[in-house]
Amino acid sequence: MANTYYTWMYKENDIQAVHFLLDTITSLRKYMPASGKPVNDPPGDPSNDWLYYTYIGQGYKLVVGYDPSRINPSDVYGLLGLSPGDVSLTVGKPFKIMPAQQTMCGFRCNPYRPVLSGIDIFGCCDGCNCPQAACTLGFIAYKGNEVGIVSANHCIYGTICGSSMGSCVPYNKYVIQPSTICGGSCPNNVIAEDAITYDFGTGDWLVDGAWARLTTPSKWAVLDENAVIKDLPTAAKARDPTLGEPIAKYGRGVYTFSTRQSTVQGIGASVTVCCPQGTCFNFVDQIVTGQGYMSEGDSGSGTFSLINADPIGLNFAGDADTGIGVMARALNVEKYLGVTIASTTSPLSLTSTTPIPYYLLLAGLAGAGALTGFALAHTI
Repeated sequence: MANTYYTWMYKENDIQAVHFLLDTITSLRKYMPASGKPVNDPPGDPSNDWLYYTYIGQGYKLVVGYDPSRINPSDVYGLLGLSPGDVSLTVGKPFKIMPAQQTMCGFRCNPYRPVLSGIDIFGCCDGCNCPQAACTLGFIAYKGNEVGIVSANHCIYGTICGSSMGSCVPYNKYVIQPSTICGGSCPNNVIAEDAITYDFGTGDWLVDGAWARLTTPSKWAVLDENAVIKDLPTAAKARDPTLGEPIAKYGRGVYTFSTRQSTVQGIGASVTVCCPQGTCFNFVDQIVTGQGYMSEGDSGSGTFSLINADPIGLNFAGDADTGIGVMARALNVEKYLGVTIASTTSPLSLTSTTPIPYYLLLAGLAGAGALTGFALAHTI
């Protein structure tokens, strides 16, 4: 059975929800020390250990670990002042603690000209109507003789999850940098326009991606830690990774704002990806990472090999509890968008604008065997 992941957009109402839950956690710190160990109330009486640390779980619910022999679930709700619809209770200490702070608009959200991989962006509709959301610029890429950017479909187009924006759809007329979340506006901060995508309809999806033509200069580079611009090798080109290959992500995820490193844990995965409003899509032939790699806002970011900086995949979804990331193969991004991810100074070998038919092997056969059982997404 495919695992369920969630798109990594970053919306204004997400900010409000997360801050509400973080405020709740802050108010409970007298009961839940940072060590995550059970606490005493009153201090010094072990018989009253009952409440453990909390974290923010899938759907922005507060997850609370408790000792059922010392407190009833109804009393936990009463202490928190929250309803069962806002809280998930679990017996014992939760296995994962969400970071205490998020980065709203750090160095990746400053204006960058020329633009490069790893900066804050989002799409806008005709008339400069821009949703209150934020994603990441993944790659610089060519389409024919034009230079553009690649990000996720749900970041600069809207076929996937567009209706969850509560705004115009599609929002593919312009791309702004920074996003409206971090003070960007249209037309003042427009960097690209007229995004195109590949719509897989009601069938299996291989790529959540879109390409938009640049209207401003670009740089074949990534934005690394502390706003350091790191040039990419001119020879770097899209390819498939190997299992276990070390990788890096440069994105504006609110809990993974820093450059994150991981390894490829699966190739050829079939996963269910859901939008905030509940619509779900089946994705096949995806790459899966280790834990702590992605969070909200990382959609559209690029993953690069730590061996030679080759583009490996386009990030677009993940598991809210573990930070495991899901990405489309960079080669599929090129194939279905009809683009070439490459340096402006490298010799071009342009991809055909007509996608080559691709036939997926069934789960459990070659290419997917490494993910049989795929329990690591929920491993404690």
